[in-house]
Amino acid sequence: MPSFSLWAPPRWVLYDLGVVVLAYPDSRGGVPQLTKAFRFRCGGDRTPECCERCAREWLSDASMGELVAETLGSDGDRIGAAPLGACGEKGRAWYLLRDGQLLLALYSCEPDQGDSTSRDVEIGEVDRMLRSLAWTER
Repeated sequence: MPSFSLWAPPRWVLYDLGVVVLAYPDSRGGVPQLTKAFRFRCGGDRTPECCERCAREWLSDASMGELVAETLGSDGDRIGAAPLGACGEKGRAWYLLRDGQLLLALYSCEPDQGDSTSRDVEIGEVDRMLRSLAWTER
């Protein structure tokens, strides 16, 4: 099974369920999910468009906003993020293309679940976790 390592704040608990990894912060503002199901879907097509297609396919029932992508380093690695819901009130979606392998992530929450400050902090932490990811098996 493909695996990866990443930095996470000590208050987060991660559960690797094979293709999906669930993460729980202690505040319970929302629940991040990471999926390895699309790991090799883009093959040699390392474009933001391919990554976005995979993210939209995975989140077919979510109202994902515009995905904003940035390059990470000089190896063609990329990260993209988009709000869920009209103003991000339902969470955030990401893709991370690192070493030619794709990871999709979702932080989902209900607008009335927790407070917006906790959600914003957790979304920032998930973003930092993803940026720290390294594949440990190819």
